[in-house]
Amino acid sequence: MRRASTSASRIVIALSVLSLVLPGSNAAASTEYLCTRGKLDVARGDTAACYSDEGCAFIVKIGADPVRDFDPASAPYALARGKIVAIVTSYWALIRKVKGVGGSCSKLELSR
Repeated sequence: MRRASTSASRIVIALSVLSLVLPGSNAAASTEYLCTRGKLDVARGDTAACYSDEGCAFIVKIGADPVRDFDPASAPYALARGKIVAIVTSYWALIRKVKGVGGSCSKLELSR
């Protein structure tokens, strides 16, 4: 009996970890964050990463070209190198990575 409960616990833990790791798993989250490196300064032709319809709409509103579903593993580094000007996400692991490479994130108020 103990073995079955241990296996069930491991499955629950594995599913919990996956829900934190996969970007699409945050689709139900209502809070989006704008992550930048320094002051947001958008010029014509600049691109920004986004992971939701609302986030991509915000990117268009600020005048940048949205790149939907930009690879979350490389987005923080693209931001740090200036390849993209911003990231709009609710994905906590991505937010932590952005902060780890010197970026900052602030909460956006987006209507759903």
